[in-house]
Amino acid sequence: MRPAEAFLRRLIRENLLLEEKPYGDSFYAAYSHLSEIMVANLKFISDRNATYGDYVKLFEDEIPGFRYQDWGPYSPDKKLEVPASSDDRAFVREVSNRILDFIAGDDRKDLNATRAVERIAKNIRREKRAHIKVLRQENENEYKREQEALAASWSPTAPEGSPLGKYAFSPQRQSTENRPPYEKNTPVESALLRSITNHFSGMRPLTRKQSDMMLGFIRDGLYSDILREPPPGTYFRGMLLPLEDLERMGVDVTDLEPDGRKQELSGNFEITPAGDRFSSSWTADIDVADKFSIGHLGQGAHDVYSVIFAADTNDNPGRFIDADGLYEIEMEDISDFAPEREIIGLGTIIANRVKLMRLA
Repeated sequence: MRPAEAFLRRLIRENLLLEEKPYGDSFYAAYSHLSEIMVANLKFISDRNATYGDYVKLFEDEIPGFRYQDWGPYSPDKKLEVPASSDDRAFVREVSNRILDFIAGDDRKDLNATRAVERIAKNIRREKRAHIKVLRQENENEYKREQEALAASWSPTAPEGSPLGKYAFSPQRQSTENRPPYEKNTPVESALLRSITNHFSGMRPLTRKQSDMMLGFIRDGLYSDILREPPPGTYFRGMLLPLEDLERMGVDVTDLEPDGRKQELSGNFEITPAGDRFSSSWTADIDVADKFSIGHLGQGAHDVYSVIFAADTNDNPGRFIDADGLYEIEMEDISDFAPEREIIGLGTIIANRVKLMRLA
């Protein structure tokens, strides 16, 4: 293997590519591939507002005796585009071919040109690293200024040392318009975030302890930008329920007319989450509740009802949390559910009306 080829192979493999490419025994194939690599560097070179003439000068300054004399369809004043155009790429390949022609059959020129290309590549990489370092520093400075501005415009939503820190779920809200200053989640905050995510995705409801903690924050006026009770009013929960569950909730279906439409009953109906569940999903939008009251009935289903409960905040003090603030948490298992306009019910909820219809 010729010294120049070995030199060039190492340059390409170690410095300019993420993976080694096969070149066979041809130095010229390796050198031609370098032109592709130089095309890949075009974006960075183009970012420097460079022209075709600037690009050629990289090689003319480093390769003794090499001159790009016949420009043909190209102009030295033409600006390199960002991203590189097809004309830019064709021009770079033409420059590489000219260099190949210049060094053909001359080992000394061959080695000198290869070393020159290595110097050019090193200079580009050095300039890239310096440029990236400057950008990084600029980004860090900008981030620092932004955080200082946020800290000046925000008052802590809880005292120092509170269970969720001074700002609830700050890392998960940094891309929102109303983002608080950044602070790392506390262990309690991380555990609560997982539970809130599980509640929204339907995997697991909130526990009594977590629910009481959130209600305590609301009661004490902590984290009010994200944790709050809903406005006074009526909220809805749609379900498919068997008759035995309705009877357990105090719903008497004896007088229902079998006319294929939802009929409304009034009373005091206790909606208690089953088993060890403590949270339930309600909504401010009756149309959303209606969608949840309709679903697929399994084979052999019997005495199953489409049900929408209506519960008033006056009958359920301290039992609802408005999810509107929680939707600011930028996690798909939470923010994606914003159209459902959820109200989280905690523990037993007293409904004063129910609309229902027998399905099977």
